[in-house]
Amino acid sequence: MLMHAVSHPFNAVLVQAFAIILPIWLMGYSPDTVLIFLVINAVHGIISHFNVDLRLGWANYIFVGPEVHRYHHSAAVNEAKNYGATLTLWDQIFGTFGFHPGLAPQDLGVSPDANLPPYQQIPSVMALPFRRSGQESLEQADHV
Repeated sequence: MLMHAVSHPFNAVLVQAFAIILPIWLMGYSPDTVLIFLVINAVHGIISHFNVDLRLGWANYIFVGPEVHRYHHSAAVNEAKNYGATLTLWDQIFGTFGFHPGLAPQDLGVSPDANLPPYQQIPSVMALPFRRSGQESLEQADHV
């Protein structure tokens, strides 16, 4: 029912600390309010990764749900969009919103042509954001 969440530890720390927790704290919200927000945000993250055919209809143009978020994980680089975690607003503004009602991406994950290390090679996978060749591999996969 759930697809597993995959995230680089640095990204998880940076996003959680600097893009979510720090701004909320600087705005003066109480610790209880921050906790409630983080719990709701975590539950939403789980819902957006549901591996079920949950259709939100018009709400896909506001909220990121499974139907929209699935395109974020598309193996086809040209349709792997939808970078927003909760709202689709920013993707619509910046032209990175992708949604085809009633159609799911053909394949999810990373294309075998991307020449990336297998998930089992954890040190190599963790080093990808710091390697220039990782980007070159993704660009090569885009031209296939």
